[in-house]
Amino acid sequence: MKKKKHFFYISETNIPSTSANSIHVAKMIEASNNRDYISNLIVPYCDSISNYKKFYNIKGQINVISIFKKKININFFYRVIFAIKILLFLKKKKNNCIVSRSLITSLILSANKIVNVLEIHHKLNGMTNVIFKLINKKINNYINFILIHKNLKKILNLSGKNIIVLDDAVNLDDFLSKRKVKKNDSIVYIGSFFFGKGLELIHSIAKKRPDFKFDLYGDTTNIILSDYKLKNINFFGHIKYNKIPKILAKYDYAIMPYGKKVNVKSSNLDVSNTMSPLKMFDYLASGQVILATDTNVYKHILKNDYNSILIKHDKINKWIEAIDIVKKNKPLKKKLKNNAFKTAKKFTWNSRLELIEKKFF
Repeated sequence: MKKKKHFFYISETNIPSTSANSIHVAKMIEASNNRDYISNLIVPYCDSISNYKKFYNIKGQINVISIFKKKININFFYRVIFAIKILLFLKKKKNNCIVSRSLITSLILSANKIVNVLEIHHKLNGMTNVIFKLINKKINNYINFILIHKNLKKILNLSGKNIIVLDDAVNLDDFLSKRKVKKNDSIVYIGSFFFGKGLELIHSIAKKRPDFKFDLYGDTTNIILSDYKLKNINFFGHIKYNKIPKILAKYDYAIMPYGKKVNVKSSNLDVSNTMSPLKMFDYLASGQVILATDTNVYKHILKNDYNSILIKHDKINKWIEAIDIVKKNKPLKKKLKNNAFKTAKKFTWNSRLELIEKKFF
């Protein structure tokens, strides 16, 4: 019997977490289990493996390795300590497939001639960017790259055969059993409320059209709720990822109102030109009528009048017009919903990992 390979996925995030990054990590490690690896997730800290698996609806057996004994705030110093501890741990392991979301760890592993794959989702800032530029070419034989968007090749000045560009994805099994429950005519949004995610636009639409109802799910700690208080906007706070399929099953309409600049937790980090939104794949898998900003970053996935309606961000009346049209046009609604699910079938975590395997393992 052929011995299973160990799949190690490295993340700098304490888990569970409210970040989209943590969903990506959870579903990648789940996919590795589906691909018949011994699945190992390495993180700074995890309080409970069973709670973690439940939080993200992870099926199958995974090992979670906490590098630190308690939850810590990750800064550059702890990133280096984290990387060194992982190096010492992995030096003793054989027959490994290693994917990292930690740039410092990936560089240190590569400098010690341990082959690994580094996944990058945005441009690099600060000290990590300086280090990357200084030593990247010297370790090129030991490091491979997964980029979330093709634009990152130019931004990071990367070229060569050791690069693959892959969007985020979805586990269809999470959504299949929930697809026939829809009954709510409100428009749903699930995600964060950082600058550029579109809360201001939703508020402007809702103010003009009190008959449009918006249900918004996400962490509200970084916004002043009273600024967006309207009778037709409901905030429900952050929800665990395992609840998202059931929530989306209640709706037919979902909104992605991105601005020209889109920030994540780092307020100075604009991802508008490099993002592959996780919520987009959840919306697609749940068969939503997707109303989204018309932006080039995801036009290879979202097609206007095929699996979504795309609207220029700053044209509030066009958003209102689009919502009116799609709510009244039942054949269009059915077409968009069916094509959304067809599109989701092309972007699964299992197929994503299979492409990584063919390229690097």
